[in-house]
Amino acid sequence: MPDIFGKKPRNVVGGFSVDKATLHIPSLSTAGTSGLLVQNVQLQYSQQVSFVYDLAKADDVYYIAGRTSGTLALGKVVGSAGIVKGFYEKFGDVCKVKQAGNLELSGIAGCTETDSATGKVTIKEPVIVQFGLTMNIDTAIIGENVQMIFATLEL
Repeated sequence: MPDIFGKKPRNVVGGFSVDKATLHIPSLSTAGTSGLLVQNVQLQYSQQVSFVYDLAKADDVYYIAGRTSGTLALGKVVGSAGIVKGFYEKFGDVCKVKQAGNLELSGIAGCTETDSATGKVTIKEPVIVQFGLTMNIDTAIIGENVQMIFATLEL
């Protein structure tokens, strides 16, 4: 029987479950980020690219790759004082960024713990550049918005 909307049938290739995704900060504690209460993550990474043209041959263009940089935004709910304080102490001081370590976003690319395929993004030595607080009258939950910058991202 054809598709009721006249669409081409699709093949299901696989699936994964979003509840396997985690944010881990190895240098923060043995528990990773448990208690940091991260609600959302936004990550951007870019490289500078310049165009160089040759006046002797107007059709030619060269791409010149520059440096990389990234931004990371974390939306958090204010959590236990110990781990929150540790997070700001480690990543808030630009002079201590090397000792602070990395952030890791990872998840299992399947639906069970036994699936072998994993994906991990490592944000190398980020530093906090902006901090903000929000509060909603309905829930009285205090939210934090943290902006970070970094120079290297690894897959």
